[in-house]
Amino acid sequence: MKSAQPTANDLLECWQDAPLVNRFRRMHSKTKKKDPNKYDLLYEFGRLVKAVHPDIVTMENVAQILSFKEKPVLSDFENLLKNEGYHVWVNPVYCPDYGIPQTRKRLVLLASRLGNIELINPTHKPNEYKTVKETIGDLPELKAGETDKNDPLHRAKALSPLNLERLHHTPYGGSWKRLAEGFCNCGVIKPITDARLVVSTVEWFGKNQPLL
Repeated sequence: MKSAQPTANDLLECWQDAPLVNRFRRMHSKTKKKDPNKYDLLYEFGRLVKAVHPDIVTMENVAQILSFKEKPVLSDFENLLKNEGYHVWVNPVYCPDYGIPQTRKRLVLLASRLGNIELINPTHKPNEYKTVKETIGDLPELKAGETDKNDPLHRAKALSPLNLERLHHTPYGGSWKRLAEGFCNCGVIKPITDARLVVSTVEWFGKNQPLL
């Protein structure tokens, strides 16, 4: 962040939030009516900010909130911050521009009671974008359900035998939508039609959508 510089004796209070939204929004949007209350946790975050007045407020969320028309939840939150004396910066951010190997945009909001604040300029050019291998390639290999004994934050999600079989038949860099031909129609494994059963693989030398 670029912001007004506090003195060495100042103790800053910084709040960060990422309100939960529907993880499978794109899949659900085809079959379900839009929920006008899907971003309402942001109102609760605003209530807490107003009550406590931290020096710095940061938030990241899905970029789709910018085009959400059911309720002006983002502009309401921005106005609340400004009315409480915060300088506000809000913009969509393309993750590879900051060394994150995920081909997606995130909405980033920064707010400060100390002065103007904004995100630093992009740190990576397109020819410098990080790959998955460059980012996590030095981590030890784990099997499903395992945790690195030296790094508890490095862990692999436990998977059922069915989902392990699905991954085995998923093409490199593909998802459940590209399961090997015949795999879902052979009568052994049913086609995946439930949003809770998302299966993806990682392109080791590329950039990826976040894995769910």
